[in-house]
Amino acid sequence: MTVFKITRLLPIFVFTSILISSCSSKAPTPGLQKPTALIAPVVVIGEISTARKKILQNTLHESLSGEFRIVSEERFEKAQEQASQELDDEECTEDPCIMLIQELLQVEHLFKLEVIQKGRIIQFNLKLSTLHEKKNKTDFCKKCTTRQLRDRVSTLTKSLIEEIETSGVAVLPESRPAIKKKIGTPPKQVDPEKSDQSKRKTMLAREAKLQPQEPETEKEDQTNVTKNFRIRTLGGYSSSNSTNVVSGTISFSWNGLGLGFSNLAYKKISPSFVYDMKASFYELSYTLGQNWSLGLAVGLVGNGMGNIDTSDARYETIKTSGAYYTGVLGGAIAGFEGLLGYQALQLKYSDLKNNADGSSLSTPFEIKGGLFLFGLGFQF
Repeated sequence: MTVFKITRLLPIFVFTSILISSCSSKAPTPGLQKPTALIAPVVVIGEISTARKKILQNTLHESLSGEFRIVSEERFEKAQEQASQELDDEECTEDPCIMLIQELLQVEHLFKLEVIQKGRIIQFNLKLSTLHEKKNKTDFCKKCTTRQLRDRVSTLTKSLIEEIETSGVAVLPESRPAIKKKIGTPPKQVDPEKSDQSKRKTMLAREAKLQPQEPETEKEDQTNVTKNFRIRTLGGYSSSNSTNVVSGTISFSWNGLGLGFSNLAYKKISPSFVYDMKASFYELSYTLGQNWSLGLAVGLVGNGMGNIDTSDARYETIKTSGAYYTGVLGGAIAGFEGLLGYQALQLKYSDLKNNADGSSLSTPFEIKGGLFLFGLGFQF
């Protein structure tokens, strides 16, 4: 009889167990839900390009989305605008505004990334604000590429997440510190149908107040690089009724120190003589400056040749000595230089002989004077 009663009650027990288990599995426990988080726009100080700023913002969003449900930008913008309307101007500082935005959206965690650049050093400052505490993580990077910056932000975010308890859904406290509100007209409700153009204007104006204007410096790796190598060519010409002088120089320099080669041609006609003198020089130079430059050079004779013709004889020599000194001013635009210089020279041609009869001139022939030079250069 007892066995019969148990057998009759068994189906009822099985049905009740199935019903209880199905009801308990319909809704997930709150502890399994991801907490919600806000991500404020990245704040930059220094020469950080707009493209890099956007990349870092996306990296922060990607790193946090694995542990948090991220509030959309549209909801954040609406809450930010409503908070600015509810607070007095003197109260709408960073902390009160953040607290009010968190309350309006019922969000516990707000993340904010600051990127500061000075020279080639970049500092990352990742902040977490809740209604209970604040956390802060920093990192430094020197001469980093955009990929390295992205990796640093990702690592910094993961390090901060490890210190946060995200096992359950965050619940905001019932009260918050008192914030003075505007007296007069009630707060305006945010129009969800506002045009995209109006939203963009509002965000641009707000970002301009929160951070300094940054130059478009994505080209910084090109514009700030020192151009160490130069190629220059200079020439000068002087002519009078009886004398013609032509000079030409080409030089190459690295980090200001240069080597060059120069030629000089001198010709003079007088009633009794015709002078035809040539010389080549090896030049050593040094240049200071980039866009505006000053260069100094000295040239020493490598070899030379001189002819003096009279009505009945020719005197020749290859024994030449002397030097020149040159100063050059340069101005550069887009790597091209315009050059202006002055060259002071002194040459002596000695041992002038007549090869026909073996006679010679007792007095060497000397050239002394100065010559203005003009030229072009290229930096890279």
